[in-house]
Formats: sequence, C-alpha cells, structure tokens
Amino acid sequence: MQGTLNDEQINYLLQSQAIGRLVCHAAAKGYAVPITYVYDGQYIYGQTKDGLKVQTLRQNPSVCFEVDTILNMDNWQSVIIQGVYEELIGEESQHAQHLIVDRITPPLVSETVVPSPGLDMHQISYPASLVTFRIRIQEKFGLYETDNIQAGNWSVLPKDRHVFTVRLLTGIGLVITITSLVFVGDYGFLVLLMLINGLGLWEFYRLFTTPSISPLKLPGFVSSTVLLISVFLALKNHSFGLLPLITIPLTFGVFLIQLYKPSSHPFQNIAFTLLAILCITFPLALFNGVAFFSTNQGLYDPTLVFAYFCLLWANDTGAFITGKLLGKYPLFKRISPKKTWEGSLGGIVCTLAAAYLTLPLVPKMDANYWLFIALIIVVSGTYGDLVKSMMKRSLSVKDAGTLLPGHGGILDRFDSLLGSTPFVYTYLQLIHSL
Repeated sequence: MQGTLNDEQINYLLQSQAIGRLVCHAAAKGYAVPITYVYDGQYIYGQTKDGLKVQTLRQNPSVCFEVDTILNMDNWQSVIIQGVYEELIGEESQHAQHLIVDRITPPLVSETVVPSPGLDMHQISYPASLVTFRIRIQEKFGLYETDNIQAGNWSVLPKDRHVFTVRLLTGIGLVITITSLVFVGDYGFLVLLMLINGLGLWEFYRLFTTPSISPLKLPGFVSSTVLLISVFLALKNHSFGLLPLITIPLTFGVFLIQLYKPSSHPFQNIAFTLLAILCITFPLALFNGVAFFSTNQGLYDPTLVFAYFCLLWANDTGAFITGKLLGKYPLFKRISPKKTWEGSLGGIVCTLAAAYLTLPLVPKMDANYWLFIALIIVVSGTYGDLVKSMMKRSLSVKDAGTLLPGHGGILDRFDSLLGSTPFVYTYLQLIHSL
C-alpha cells in the first residue's frame, strides 16, 4: 500500500532522523551529497566545508532535500523538501552550531564512548573554512509504502486514526474545562482569560525569539495581565472605570526597559513584545465587554459567553468536517492550502444552526442580532485563522505550540476567538447605542 504522509507524520520523520540528502544544481551539473542535519520545525540546519558543494549552492541557492527511513523494498517512508540555501554568520551561525551539537552528540554517547570530563561541546572552536547554513523550507511533502505484514511495528509515524482520537479527547477536555470556568462565575471567567492570555503570550514570544530578536517577555506578561484585570474590574464595578489607564505607562515602560538591555535590534524586540499584546490581550480584554454586555450593570452573563463559545465551536467543527469530506477548492491556497470554500460554507451552515439553537440562552438579544453575530464570527474568525496561518507559514512551523495534543497550541485553538471578538464587541456597542 502506498500513500502520502500528513504534516504531523512529515515533521515526525524529519525530527527522528539526523542524516539526509542535499541536492543542488548549477552550471548544467547536479550535485547530491548526504549531510548531517537538524530540523527545528522551521529550518534544516547543517555544516559543511567550503568546497564544490558550497560553490554550487552559492551559484544557485534553490535546493532539494530528502530524508527517508527504509526497512526493505516494500516498507519505506520519505520526505522531500524544496527550499532555499542560506549561509549563516554571527549569532545565527552560533545558534545553529549549538542546535547541531545538541542533536548529534547524544546518539554518540554510549557505555564505551563518553565525552571528556568537563568538556563543553558548545565551547569548541570551529575552523574558519566550516560553513554553517540553513535551508528555508518552501514546500515539503512525504510518501510511504508498507505491506503491513513484514513491517510489523517498524513504522514510527503516528496514524490518522490515532491522531483523530487524540484530537477528539483533547477537544472534549477543552470544552469541559471552558464550560466549567465560564459557569463558575465572573472570577472563573477571568481565570479562563488569564490562562488563554498567559499561554498564548508564551507561545508567541517563543515563536519569535531568535538569536537576534528577544521580545521582552516579563514586561509583556505584566502589562497584559494588568490590562486584563483592570478592564474586568472596570466592567464589574464602574467605580474602577479609570483603572485600565494604568496600562498606558506600563506599555510605554517597555521602551524604557529596552534602553537598559543592550541589543542590536531594540525596536524589533519592542515591536514583537507589543504585537503580542495587541493580537492576544487586546481581544481578550474586549471579550470582557461581551461577557458584561447584556445587563450593562456590572453583572456577568455566563450563558451569553457559553453561547458565544458554542458558535465558535460550531464554526470550527463544521468547517473541519465539511472540508475533510467535501473540500476541493482552496479558500486561500497561498496561506493555507487545506482550507477550502466547501469547509467555509459548512462552517457557516453549522454556525447559523448553532445560533438558532442557542437563542434561548440569550433571551435579551434580538434573534436577528444574534444571527448576524454568528455571521460576524464566521467571517472574522476565518480571517483570524488565516492570519495565524500566515504567521506560522512565515516561520515555517506547522503549529504554534504543542500544549493541546491533536490541536497544536493555544493560538491554534483560540485564533477564531481572538479574530472575532473585536468585531463582535464593536457590533454590540453599535446596537446598544441605537
């Protein structure tokens, strides 16, 4: 039986191996050579001597890279990558060398082969002729063949059925956790927001931390937490109405802190620190406004929040299942090839159905308003998902994190919430003013 590997299986194979084949071409001549490599989820890193291979790569940086594991003629798995060769210098080169040492050294250690006492492999001086490089991945796909008889337990790749089961169990646990915190009361809702915010910021800062860029994590966490809590208290008790203003000096304090932290890219550090707050904390702060909207008297409405989550879940589930079964025409191929028009239409139908079924949960909301909110969630939530996909594609990663097995990370699971809340909040304020 032959087939294609899914993204999770491709990443698993790349991370489980350490030797691949680099293929390059220039001046009407091809060049193929096995290399030791490290895959960090974003790039393929390697080192080589400055010779014919490097000269060929400099002439034509477009490369092909292949990794495989072979049991016999009838049982094998292979991943092929199309990418661009990039030479590294300075901090980026040092970062790559550390990755290579950390990946290659452990397999060399055994009962008879041990490092010299006190030897730090990271402190080894590399010859000037050694070139450190990475392959910027543009496209990757995988193939496999198995007879399911000789292979036995040979396959190390996760199966689709197992992935679906893990995804389902994680989803059920997530629904139970969210529902419990929503109905515990207003402070339970605040805990939910702080969990999403804290874990989301952690994922964001981790993704954008490089040898040359270092977001100010602690100031970012402090500013975002103060913003969430102050908005919550201001809506719960109007006597705290001016409390959110405290976040203004805290936010600008990020600039002052960066003054005392030497960096070659200070404004990039500041930009990514504040971008996380804008993309994650700001929508969650506005979600407070949705939760306290129906009474406008400082009273939290758990049924409205739960109904809102039901619409989000209906859109995600409907789009996922319909796309899997009927998906044919890509919605935005350049950014997210797996998202389809059929899946989006399935999400719309399921979300409108969920809006109709949840009308009893929002008795103070006009039915037409609620149905329109469902449409806002579908459109803005889908675009929020696409923006997240654009971010991941720019970083060459499949998922923002691994906290939620089968789903990825917090940003993968709550992208629709973060994308839709600002628009829903704006709409609620408009209808409230009518």
